[in-house]
Amino acid sequence: MKLNEALIPHYICSIIPIYKLKNKVMLKEEYLREKPTWYEIDDKLKYFKVRNDFRLFTEQFFSKFGKEVLGLDTLDYNVAVVRTSSPDDINGGEKKVGLLSDNFQSKNKNYYLLSEMFDSEISNLKSYGYSLDAVINFLNDTISKEDLLKCKDFLIRLFIADSFTMQLDRNPNNIGFEIPKVDGIGYKKRLRPEAIEMVADSNKLLVTENGFSKLKGLTPSKVYDNERILGVDHKKVFLYNHGDVWTPVWPYSENLLFESQEQAKKVQEEEYDGCDPNLIELILNNPEYMPLIDRLANGDEYRKILEEFTSGETQVHLMPESIEYFELLMEDRRKEFQKVLKI
Repeated sequence: MKLNEALIPHYICSIIPIYKLKNKVMLKEEYLREKPTWYEIDDKLKYFKVRNDFRLFTEQFFSKFGKEVLGLDTLDYNVAVVRTSSPDDINGGEKKVGLLSDNFQSKNKNYYLLSEMFDSEISNLKSYGYSLDAVINFLNDTISKEDLLKCKDFLIRLFIADSFTMQLDRNPNNIGFEIPKVDGIGYKKRLRPEAIEMVADSNKLLVTENGFSKLKGLTPSKVYDNERILGVDHKKVFLYNHGDVWTPVWPYSENLLFESQEQAKKVQEEEYDGCDPNLIELILNNPEYMPLIDRLANGDEYRKILEEFTSGETQVHLMPESIEYFELLMEDRRKEFQKVLKI
């Protein structure tokens, strides 16, 4: 992998103190303290991930793949070189390479990571369990049918995209939703229909379906954090081996959260006729997505995106041996998707 220096901008940025940052970014303070690299660049608040390895490629690849092939609202990432400065460091900090992305939050909305929605003070999600299927069931009981269709479609398309790219780090901290703020309703009560019923004009915020009050206006946040795809790891660069089974940390159902490749392979061979267990369960319960599976199984749209990274027009340039590795991996995934079409 090489970086195209001519296309990589350089910035000098001032560090934003935490006490100011927490008024600009609507995340828990513990998350901000863990990852405080937010900067104002060109009058926009941006988040900077310090990276100088193949994750510069994977984030950009998934952003394009998710948007152009799966129709997902993915976050755009750009490679940049940033030097930080502070009042106590007149020479500026060390120059670092990484990924810049725009802050997508709006002041008039509340944002909820799935990890926050597992907090029983915020919602009832915890009682449904830890899986994609559980989240969909929770949303079915909590939000309007119109919003459910959009959120469910988002989650399933994201799951399929993750399966095709061997995403190994989709988890409750990188899946989120947003909903308009309501005056007089605190953050922890906003996802409680019973609390919204007490608000004036609550009919604009709720809908009654099957005798139950359900929320209106919940939508998915942008898709972000796609580093660990295509067998890439920041310590051991290429980890994928032919025949590896997808083992998502965010499974379709709780019983498909595998502890190891050995366990996953055993279940795949003994219970799923050699097919990807999580993908099979997804399609058995949502057969209307078979055309999308067919498109990925028999198309080569991913290849066109890969080829972009061999030109001189992208910030990251891949060498032939890297392209060969990624193509072999994705060809394996195509074959897995082809197996699913035969069920």
